Amino acid sequence: MTVHGRADCYINPSDASLGRRNEEIFGNICDFLTGSFAQSLGIYLVAANWQGGTGGAGQGLGFWDGSPGTNEPLGPNGNGPSRFTWAVFRWPNAPRGSFDMLIAIASGSGQSLSPFDFSQNTGTVFGANNSFGIVGWACATFPSSSTTTGSNAYPWGGNNNIGNGTLASPVWRTGPNGGLAVFPRVNSADGTNGSTRNFLVEMHDDNNSNFTLPMRMHIIITEGSFTCVQDYGLINDYRFFHFGSYNPRPGLVVDSPYFMIAGKLLPATNNIVQLYNALTYGGTSGQNFNVGGDGGIAVPVLLSGSKNVALVTIANQNVDVNIGSFNSWINSGSGGGYDLLPAYVCMQDTGIFNGIMGVADYFNFGYGMVAGVVNQASSTVAFGQSGGTSLKVVLPWSGSSPGTLNNVRTGRDF
Repeated sequence: MTVHGRADCYINPSDASLGRRNEEIFGNICDFLTGSFAQSLGIYLVAANWQGGTGGAGQGLGFWDGSPGTNEPLGPNGNGPSRFTWAVFRWPNAPRGSFDMLIAIASGSGQSLSPFDFSQNTGTVFGANNSFGIVGWACATFPSSSTTTGSNAYPWGGNNNIGNGTLASPVWRTGPNGGLAVFPRVNSADGTNGSTRNFLVEMHDDNNSNFTLPMRMHIIITEGSFTCVQDYGLINDYRFFHFGSYNPRPGLVVDSPYFMIAGKLLPATNNIVQLYNALTYGGTSGQNFNVGGDGGIAVPVLLSGSKNVALVTIANQNVDVNIGSFNSWINSGSGGGYDLLPAYVCMQDTGIFNGIMGVADYFNFGYGMVAGVVNQASSTVAFGQSGGTSLKVVLPWSGSSPGTLNNVRTGRDF
């Protein structure tokens, strides 16, 4: 596994008008994913549109004030997006099957992401007429065993124009033999994927009073995953957005072993305890994806679309008492150690769609460290409540601990 990231993006725009915060989040993600670190993993930009929107055309995928980012993304001088801008990135080298990722912003009057039904109608792009800015996010996969080649090998259905790209209707197309999984879950209750495939999940909402500034954001990527960690108000209440694969349990045949989790609307209710065994991510077709807790998991056979997902760890938090031995001891920078727990990815739905699917790749739980700890090799970092006895999320990492850098919008790349 190779890990790269953009750590400690300090989001606190000098112009606090609506649409500036979401554009800085969007700009950081696009700036990083068009840079050399992402390219070294094979990740590339497939299509983008910054020409639409009622507010006039944008000039790129950069920042709203025209200041250059680290990687100088597409567009003259790194200038920013329009009120309706989207970009599609591809992970072609993911070990468990390639996937496409769509990220979009809507800023200003007439641009909203509720009910997150993404379409080419740039007048009321996402439905309701609301005067605030939102970042939306979605992923899609074909069967990992697909042998289809060329442009038909991926779920992105629009054209590949960068700057003035167009969406397909629906956004994602079915693959070989009809197989497709869309995240967040959008399929109907019986699991079929024939429903509308245009939904996004919220990654940020400028209108939410709980999302206070300043904030820090971390972006973490591997060959097979994307993670965004958000800390609003710099108070260590983290929202996690993760799309990645899992290792199917022995004997389970899965077309495309992927899952998505998306942080809850209120950061203070998104503590780590609620990430496992207490919160189901996903919903059914027609849900308004603006309350958090969205996501999903691909049903083993992709003709069945995606279902709800939950993460479960072992024996609650008190690992020593309940287990009696450590699973995997990792040295921290202070010379101590902590316990690394697997995150079991579970399908949690009605009828026959229940059970442990496998162990998450690139995503673990940890116990016995304080938040922000990186190990001596800087290969992991812990996020969560500050106490060492509370459960943490453990993610791939490189370099210094989060929160140790200057207040720089683009943070540091690794």
